[in-house]
Amino acid sequence: MDSKNIVSWLPEIESNIDSRVIHYLNQYHEEYQELRKAAKELATEYADLFRRMETETGEITLTAKERQAYVEYQQIRFDYEGIERQYFYLIGQADWIQYSRLLEQLSQEKEEN
Repeated sequence: MDSKNIVSWLPEIESNIDSRVIHYLNQYHEEYQELRKAAKELATEYADLFRRMETETGEITLTAKERQAYVEYQQIRFDYEGIERQYFYLIGQADWIQYSRLLEQLSQEKEEN
């Protein structure tokens, strides 16, 4: 069997889990919502800085205020991505429990027949 076909469904499942996690966090996780809001506010306030960082090559000179904003943005991003990773893990575990129960049920049905 071609190893490329073994996990051909993986991107679809990852996409499904990603959207479920982000939807849940946006709806129910207050700290996550506050972090995302703070990141968006910094990105809006320093839009020129982030545009320069994405488009320019080589050295970029930052003012002390821009540097502080960038450091703060990266910390906020690290924090909310940590929450996302935690929930990706938890939802993956919850899905695995359901999947293993289904496999057990199918196995029992097969043994009965």
